[in-house]
Amino acid sequence: MEVMPKSYPVVSEDYKKAIEKARRKLRGLIAEKNCAPIMLRLAWHSAGTFDWKTNTGGPFGTVKHPAELAHKANTGLDIAINLLEPIKEQLPIISYADFYQLAGVVAVEVTGGPEIPFHPGRPVDKEEVPPEGRLPSTDKGADHLREVFINQMGFTDKDIVALSGAHTLGRCHKDRSGFEGAWTTNPLIFDNSYFKELLSGTGADIMQLPSDKVLVSDPVFRPFVEKYAADEDEFFADYANAHLRLSELGGGLAKLLRQISRSICPLLRIRLSQIWRSHCQSPLLSTVFISPFATRASANFVPIVGVLIIHVGHVLQILLKISIDQPAPSPGSGYSIGFSRGVWFNERSRPKSKHPHQRLPPLLKLLLPLKVSGYHIGKIHLVAKCFYSRPKIPWYLLFIYLLRNIGLARNPVVFGKPSILHSVLNRSFVSAATSTNIRIHSLPNFTAVRWQPSDRGLIKLNCDSSSIGNPGFAGAGTLLRDHDGLWVAGCYRFLDFTSNMTAELWALRDGLSLASSLNVDSLIVEVDATAFISLISVDECTKLSLRSLVVDCRTISATFRRSRLVHVFRESNRCADALARKGSNPTFL
Repeated sequence: MEVMPKSYPVVSEDYKKAIEKARRKLRGLIAEKNCAPIMLRLAWHSAGTFDWKTNTGGPFGTVKHPAELAHKANTGLDIAINLLEPIKEQLPIISYADFYQLAGVVAVEVTGGPEIPFHPGRPVDKEEVPPEGRLPSTDKGADHLREVFINQMGFTDKDIVALSGAHTLGRCHKDRSGFEGAWTTNPLIFDNSYFKELLSGTGADIMQLPSDKVLVSDPVFRPFVEKYAADEDEFFADYANAHLRLSELGGGLAKLLRQISRSICPLLRIRLSQIWRSHCQSPLLSTVFISPFATRASANFVPIVGVLIIHVGHVLQILLKISIDQPAPSPGSGYSIGFSRGVWFNERSRPKSKHPHQRLPPLLKLLLPLKVSGYHIGKIHLVAKCFYSRPKIPWYLLFIYLLRNIGLARNPVVFGKPSILHSVLNRSFVSAATSTNIRIHSLPNFTAVRWQPSDRGLIKLNCDSSSIGNPGFAGAGTLLRDHDGLWVAGCYRFLDFTSNMTAELWALRDGLSLASSLNVDSLIVEVDATAFISLISVDECTKLSLRSLVVDCRTISATFRRSRLVHVFRESNRCADALARKGSNPTFL
């Protein structure tokens, strides 16, 4: 998926110079006073009060106000504020919101931690102080951590563990938290020793809070603890990413979510909490399903349209994902429309009328079937980069216009020449931009894929593997088809506990053996794993466990007059994949 750059507020050159000067002075202050831990704590406590439901709190400088400093969790932060004030007085152009977050970034950097990107331009310092009780408590368990980090701020389980790694700096003080002691043997070095100490248990001079211990006892948190203890680079990368998002909480997200709640959720008959998926500043719409009538259920045609709306800063990203596993049914066939969480709207259950969609909710009327010229469409990713030109324009107008234009494309399918998917979608984006006055930066790219028959006289062999875990219980599937696309033969097998690559080799070996037993003369072999092709193509297989299978495949392949191994998209290898999945899981199909 294309990664869309964030859009940050534009600041003046004088402001940028002031930020760099503040950065230099902060480095000197932190190195001289050994105050990195409390600077990081100040930045964290300033940002960690954000609540996306009410769009209050967050890194906007309110922690300097006596009312917020009086919160029990902020005991001792006046020390950091007093240390920073002389520098702030020299640079009045910088907002407290930016200044406190910059101090946290520099504190991590000076103590040997990862470099965290810093983007100035937070809104003017706010005066309204958030209510007490939004920061995580040190004496509570996993449910509390998830309530604060996920439900309140919008992070993930991985983010919880990564951000907890900040405890590698500093120590607890009895008069502030009720606990006493350092988390690591060197509380002025930012490294992964916090996670190593968690796994080794509490030492004589090491302190662990209840909220620390739960990272090891919780089955979801623990794998991240183990990963970070073993790989400091992995921890640094994840921490920098999480810290960046923590320092940039706030903005227009809550307003967007309230618009979803008022406008879209009633149509979907779901609660707002059901579309929030624990991704910082990423509201996720429930997947929309458009499936055939019950009378056509045996056709195995299930197109899935998923719309992911990601709002970062002032940028709106829309990911429209279409997945069609089989050729589209004939034009004009009936459809039922529904949602992954909600009520199914089945046209067959309604009285027959000239306009079968008239009783559906307005949004659902837009979801009409789209035929795509017989292609198997696999995971088309459409990304629109756009900015609000007027703040009062709701984001879902773009969403509705996209669906409306795709729906209108059905008319040529039924009554005339089918539209080309690319032009339909481009027209949709252009129409949405014109109608909503939104400036689109780039049109989407996509690829349409289908299984292609071979030339006359050639047999095509498709191979694939499937496993429940890697390594895990695996299966191998293979099939032969002629130039008309008709099945010649096929098979699958269960391989017990093995790796994906081993299963791929078994699939190829079985397919080649099957073709040889049928006296096939010329063969095209299609697989969807590039690593597998590299393994077969090199002169010497370096992996001893795979060598015998590789030799068998090469030996059998040499018996054909013509044979060629090619890579294909996995969407055009679905039949072999289905056989392989049947091999690994007998209940499949």
